[in-house]
Amino acid sequence: MGKRIIFATLLGAIVAFAWGFASWSLLKWHTPKTFENSTELARVIQQNSDGHGMYIIPPPTEDGDPDNAAIENGPFVYATVRPGKIDSWAMWEPMALNFVVNLFLAMLIATLMAKRSHYRSKVLVGTAFGLFAGITASMPQMIWMELPKAEATARLCDPLIAWTLASLVMALIVKKPKRRIFSS
Repeated sequence: MGKRIIFATLLGAIVAFAWGFASWSLLKWHTPKTFENSTELARVIQQNSDGHGMYIIPPPTEDGDPDNAAIENGPFVYATVRPGKIDSWAMWEPMALNFVVNLFLAMLIATLMAKRSHYRSKVLVGTAFGLFAGITASMPQMIWMELPKAEATARLCDPLIAWTLASLVMALIVKKPKRRIFSS
């Protein structure tokens, strides 16, 4: 792997990570709501769950089919639940893991960019990946789990914006290898 691809990977990961920070910390478009009396609700959840996992209310019927009447009457809840205590939690751990994921994705995009000659076509690679990620991260959740449209829009736009911005920088660095007619 060339030095330019490695450098572009690092810068692309930094740009994508910076966008994620700005999106979740500075913009107010990811706005999870909280429950009234959340302490009591947390106690009930802890007493009625059997471990870390995805939970749904209303549950399916005994034969596995959706309970249409219960779905129509509500409430509908689809949530990740970790009912028990964890030993410690530090913000830097998920942030570091997220950065490693961004490094992998930036390396994938930079490698594909190296196959293209023109700046615009290189940027299009990252933009297409961002759009694909945004659609797959938001639309199924909106369609099947009733993710509110505002949150679905934010989840669609986050990777699209992150990887478009990263690609604008990466495309300046990544160069298509020169074709050699004769090699020694």
